[in-house]
Amino acid sequence: MKRSRDHIFTYGPIQLTRETRRVTVDGSPVGLTATEFRLLETLLADPDVVFSRDQLLRAAWPSSRSPSGRAVDICIRRIRLKLASHPVAQSFLQTVRGFGYSLAPR
Repeated sequence: MKRSRDHIFTYGPIQLTRETRRVTVDGSPVGLTATEFRLLETLLADPDVVFSRDQLLRAAWPSSRSPSGRAVDICIRRIRLKLASHPVAQSFLQTVRGFGYSLAPR
């Protein structure tokens, strides 16, 4: 993962730019909701960390809302579906059974 002063996170073919709220895979844009963007940003910011569902809930959802732990699973599934058209990127989100999610080792 690379991080520049412009807050650009790169993980393999995936690039997330914080300021423009843009995600691309091999240069092709991927449309994410605000929550999906925050969740992906959390994972990309610390690619070597395994995040629990609770950690991801706190990072991706505003404090005024408290969805269930299953909301993280649903959001991850939606991100995977949106990346499905990019075969090289669709399997980078790894499920850690009984705990949460991480990025797949490169």
